[in-house]
Amino acid sequence: MRKTKILATFGPSIEDFEKFLGICEYANGIRINFSHADERIARKVRKMIDEVEEELKKTISLLGDTRGPEIRTTNKEDVVFKKGERLNLIEDIGVTNPEALNSLQLGDKVLINDGKLEFVVVENTKGIVIEALEDGVITPRRKVNVPGRELEISFMSKKDIEDIEVMKKYDFDFIAVSFVSSREDIEEVKRIIDGYPLKVISKVENQLSVDKLKEIVENSFGVMVARGDLGVEIPFEKVPNIQRNIIRLTNSYGKISIVATHMLKSMVDSPFPTRAEVSDVANAVFHGADALMLSEETSVGKFPIESVKVMARIIEENEQHFESFSPKTFDYKDVFALHASNISNDLGVNIIAPTMHGTTPLKLAKYRPKNPIMVVTPNKKTAKHLSLTFGCEAVVREYEPVLERAEEIKKAVGLKKALFVFGYPAGNKETNSIMYL
Repeated sequence: MRKTKILATFGPSIEDFEKFLGICEYANGIRINFSHADERIARKVRKMIDEVEEELKKTISLLGDTRGPEIRTTNKEDVVFKKGERLNLIEDIGVTNPEALNSLQLGDKVLINDGKLEFVVVENTKGIVIEALEDGVITPRRKVNVPGRELEISFMSKKDIEDIEVMKKYDFDFIAVSFVSSREDIEEVKRIIDGYPLKVISKVENQLSVDKLKEIVENSFGVMVARGDLGVEIPFEKVPNIQRNIIRLTNSYGKISIVATHMLKSMVDSPFPTRAEVSDVANAVFHGADALMLSEETSVGKFPIESVKVMARIIEENEQHFESFSPKTFDYKDVFALHASNISNDLGVNIIAPTMHGTTPLKLAKYRPKNPIMVVTPNKKTAKHLSLTFGCEAVVREYEPVLERAEEIKKAVGLKKALFVFGYPAGNKETNSIMYL
């Protein structure tokens, strides 16, 4: 069984139900990017996921990705320019949130279109005048980045708040929060969520978030390595090691990690990946990521189903060569989970983890057991929240009393023998941990 999960992005390429079904045969979750989506899309995807889960008998989670405090150009036509040409960023091109650029200074770099177009600020008295460092074309609604400069912009926009209400209305499971840079940002999102079971995935995509990584990990359900903006905001050669460090730190806290952006980018137009992309996916597996994400490959690409199949193939092959690592233990539950993982590895048996809220499976997944963690829970939301966690496969059903129903539970998950790991009594944070073979 493949233990590293796949998150696929929804878009025009998979609006057809049969294509969507084909994606979900391999994907464990669907992402909606609210930079380009609205309530109509959320309603449509919610309905399709419900139908797919019934047909495939499989849990598929739904993640909403906020636009966040980003700046985009507002030009409706292409803006063509030559090297050395000067443009007024506000008047000649136009940007969302122009007031956010008040802090720009002479010599600051301005990057447009995921860093592909580079400019330098040469005047900031009558608007922001930028000089092109190469020939190029600014197509409509391109993202604007200013590396190393903290912009004067609200962390949660009116649109983000409205989108969170849409996520709550259509029963989303995760919210990926863009440009998180502190614990306070996460707390602001949680206040808006207001107790709804929407798990926060913080996106690391600039130097500020890298600098505050520990507090971001501690206060999130998981972290997304958003390599698109990360590779623009910081020197690109630093990204691979930052990715590895993020995954390891996230894992040490028993949180989930998602690696995103450009994993199989060439498959937007080709039915085959490049060998470099295959290595990139494999390295994320070797690093120990919980989940890998496809963006344009499934949302607007010509080969969405081929892309998710290829990713699954690469993961399955390279998980066989994954070298386990032993993160730190912080409490008695960690110690128990570590020993349970070792016993499962030594005996070659799967783990069955009855759970109400998902605590035990998350603890077990932290130690990356070689065998699957079969989660049994009566709480469908818990099953959804574990859908992107390494090695976890959830079955929604009652399990109490566990010891009396052990044989029944094994049969329900298709196992003849297994190691049961659970806290007792159920639902109590101060539990005694129990192992039963």
